Amino acid sequence: MAGINADFINPFINGAINAFQTMAQVTKVTRKDMYIKGDRDVPGDVSGVMGLSGAATGSVAITLPHDLAKKLVANMLMMKPEDLSEEDMHDGVGEIINMISGGAKSELRGGNYEFNISLPSIVSGSGHTISNKSGTPCIVIVLSADGEEFYLQVSLAPSE
Repeated sequence: MAGINADFINPFINGAINAFQTMAQVTKVTRKDMYIKGDRDVPGDVSGVMGLSGAATGSVAITLPHDLAKKLVANMLMMKPEDLSEEDMHDGVGEIINMISGGAKSELRGGNYEFNISLPSIVSGSGHTISNKSGTPCIVIVLSADGEEFYLQVSLAPSE
């Protein structure tokens, strides 16, 4: 895909599937679609964003509907969704993107690609958008967790 090394995409998908299944007790995670973001907005209410540097620079983000984010974090914390505070949910989404990025980093290291990851940032609110560095392609992977859609955005450019 336009300017992104395909070797960089699957480790993030694998990281998302692993994080959802092992930490959030999601029984089925499936990939539904993949596209270059362009001018299309990615719908969601809460996003975890992490910067990447090393073999390539850019970011990875997970964007979730509010109810799915609450359900996942509640599962991780073994709580009822209604008992979670917004702070708990934001911390949990930060941990999810951390697990996804950490898993991808480990897998990529096996392929001789070294990456550093930043601390996660959380963006929330209906209709928010995640901007990427100009000229850096962003691949959006549409995934489904037990039938509920969420989005993984990988925006990487080869390091100089």
